[in-house]
Amino acid sequence: MRNYFLILVIGFLVILGCEDKKYGPVVTDSIPPQPVTIDSVRNIAGGAIVIYSTPDDVDFSYVRATFIRNGKESEARASVYTNRVTIEGLEDTIPRNVKLYSVDKSENVSQPVSVTIEPLKPPYMQVFNSVTIAPDFGGALFVWENKTHKPVQVELFAEDSTHVLRSQKIVPSNMELGVESLRGYDTIPRTFGVLVFDKWENYSPDTLTAEITPWFEEEFDKSEWSFFYLPNDEDWSAWEGKDFNMFDGNILDFCHTWGGGMWPPAFTIDLGGVKKISRMKLWMRLVSGVGNIYKGFWYGHGNPKSWKVFGRADAPDPATDVQYVDDETWENLGWTLMKDATKTSTDPETFTMIRPTQNGGSAAEDEKQAMDGAEFILDVTNPTVRYVRVIITETWDGANYVCFGELSFFGASAE
Repeated sequence: MRNYFLILVIGFLVILGCEDKKYGPVVTDSIPPQPVTIDSVRNIAGGAIVIYSTPDDVDFSYVRATFIRNGKESEARASVYTNRVTIEGLEDTIPRNVKLYSVDKSENVSQPVSVTIEPLKPPYMQVFNSVTIAPDFGGALFVWENKTHKPVQVELFAEDSTHVLRSQKIVPSNMELGVESLRGYDTIPRTFGVLVFDKWENYSPDTLTAEITPWFEEEFDKSEWSFFYLPNDEDWSAWEGKDFNMFDGNILDFCHTWGGGMWPPAFTIDLGGVKKISRMKLWMRLVSGVGNIYKGFWYGHGNPKSWKVFGRADAPDPATDVQYVDDETWENLGWTLMKDATKTSTDPETFTMIRPTQNGGSAAEDEKQAMDGAEFILDVTNPTVRYVRVIITETWDGANYVCFGELSFFGASAE
């Protein structure tokens, strides 16, 4: 009986404790704080950073800045712990007025202090002005720069059968160099276009267009491929890996070299015919030893980061194969060092995988590249080849072994 009574008392107290309570500032008043003092303005792309001195009011809480963006009043806030407020997302470079207010803990607002800012060219317009559209195998190649690393959306268009531009793809981009293609089109003239916008709904003033005649392209048939073993090629069937896994069409298995072997390791593939290579895709090792997706291996664990690609049309002579010394050695033996079309000024003869999160991108972009394969556009000046020799020059974690999931080449037959 006593226990029952205690339970009733406790329940009653809990109910009393659950009554709604209204919380407000510990100290309230109706006295507005003093205004901030403007110290300087640093104009940035699409906005400005306004630096100020805060008032001495003990209950000062934050600064609110108001300004016009896209014809609407907008605001930015800065807490008591900083002395600057950032204005961003402005659509043009027209000077404009910004008003700063001090706000205290009672939400009293000071008289405004006005300052004029002169925004630099907005990021979305910088990207738009940098876009080039060029012919590509099976479509058009779009290349742009985003030097501010601010997130923008790049929308790609292609002309349909009724000669109307239709949106095909929207590419989020905040990496410094953006490269994207629209493919799957016949080799007839077609108009392609692009516009750029940002999260504040600022759009490029027009759609950039170009009439492009796509080049013929197909994915090379891997059933025609075979290894062409040269005396100094590495063994790619170590541990759970098998050499033929690199072109078996399955991204969820892998090839693997032995640790501590020859460095840099190489392999040679006979494509089964003379080809003009337009692009290459490489998938990292995506799985554990038992075949389960394991993100811990991505961008690490011996996955290739940089490599060189040599090609030739005639069969190499195994008797003249030598251990890798330098590029000139291989070229003297009849191989041509292939070039990356997107690297025109910095080492175009080295293919380097770029991890999005290390270049202003997101974790979602990291995963997308891992699952879709990292793509590389080859320079159109590269020769036609039948034999391809890949030499891994760097792994993501510096490991002295290499593993990866799959390799694909695209282009057209030259026979």
